Amino acid sequence: RSPDSEAFAKMAEEQYDEDSCRADARSEVGTVEALLRRLPEALEDEVTTFEARMTSFIQHPFLQVSNGNHGRNTSAANSHVVSSLQKLCTEDGPTIQSSIREVTDPIVMALLDVGILVPAGGSAGLSSVDLANRLTRSLLLAWTDAQLAELPWHQQLQCRWWLWRNGLSSDSSTSSSSSVSSTI
Repeated sequence: RSPDSEAFAKMAEEQYDEDSCRADARSEVGTVEALLRRLPEALEDEVTTFEARMTSFIQHPFLQVSNGNHGRNTSAANSHVVSSLQKLCTEDGPTIQSSIREVTDPIVMALLDVGILVPAGGSAGLSSVDLANRLTRSLLLAWTDAQLAELPWHQQLQCRWWLWRNGLSSDSSTSSSSSVSSTI
């Protein structure tokens, strides 16, 4: 081999090694970027806790009784749960007259029982409940989207129609952005 061809082969090998490396891994990572890259790992406990609470919510006796009111129409039951959850995420929690013991909505009672909703206090004899925190609100909106996506297409269509008919968007990204802009 000639010296030129060896130099060219060496240069091609170096360029191949450089091209094989991700562009974002070639430069030094800043503090903020390093934190953002580790965010899923940092929030693992919170997400695991949320998932456990939502599993308890789905199996909650109050929710099972509520679903029984819809008979065999699972899309109506799912629509009712999803719409209630989306409504809770886009509004301040429901206001309750007198005390929290007067709550009659089975979905709100189940969410209170599993810790997704928490009492928020109140004044002049009124009390309210709210989501535990902003992370819970974001995870709950994502969870409702996932529930809709898991439905068979005809039930999903019925659910989205029911949500639209009742004035709720079936796409929580729009309701999420409106709730974020109202809290900023």
